Amino acid sequence: MKRTFIQREWDYRSLDTPVTESYISNQQMENHAVGRLRCSLTAGVDLCLMRITGLLHANTPVLKSRALLQDDQGHGGWAAAHALPCGLICGERPIHEIPTLHRLREHIAEPYRYTNVIPQAANQADSRVEVFRGRGLTAAFRQFANRLIAIVPGEGNKLDRNLLQAIYSQLFQDYTDCFQAVVASRPEQQVRGKSIGPDGQVLIDPESFAPSEAQYKEEAVRMAVRLQLKAMRDLEGMGHSRRLVDDVEAQFHEACGGQHPA
Repeated sequence: MKRTFIQREWDYRSLDTPVTESYISNQQMENHAVGRLRCSLTAGVDLCLMRITGLLHANTPVLKSRALLQDDQGHGGWAAAHALPCGLICGERPIHEIPTLHRLREHIAEPYRYTNVIPQAANQADSRVEVFRGRGLTAAFRQFANRLIAIVPGEGNKLDRNLLQAIYSQLFQDYTDCFQAVVASRPEQQVRGKSIGPDGQVLIDPESFAPSEAQYKEEAVRMAVRLQLKAMRDLEGMGHSRRLVDDVEAQFHEACGGQHPA
């Protein structure tokens, strides 16, 4: 991805350690959660600027879409998982197809294209949280987009960073609530070698842990959900970055090349 401020640390493309498709790393899940937050904020800044420049209007309907762009492919038991929960259709077109300027189209497309290569179990965890009871990550991101388009002042105004931060903070909480709801929705599997600590943390004894194949796969999915919930709680208050907002705004205007995009 061209936007270097969205980092890809702990991506398995950069690790030499042999792992299995169900291996779940704490660092990997934290990086994936951070990627989701950064891409969400990046997309949010773009939405605000599209509203300000007249590319979007307060009554523009926003719908979710399947992923239309992807910067990598999964391989050998790994999945290239999108950081964002879904794509967006604004009016009748994918959001990145709204501008007429090619450079601006490419700029807006980037957070929707961005993926992290993660184990299949983690990708399955994403899918579970994205659509959970109709109020998962996908619904939260779509609501975030709708709020921005409806509330942000329109053409001719400046980017209101305080308003953006307030709406983004609600998205951060909505994401956290989605992971919490999925964790709370299912009783823990009863597996030998697994126990629950006093703080609710799942403890695994590697010497006595003896799940069936189905239990092992399910435990890997649940572990990916729990680790992302932990990451969200650890990141509370740190999800918003004024520097990232400044960088995205500068690159948006650079992609316009001095032309009015609408």
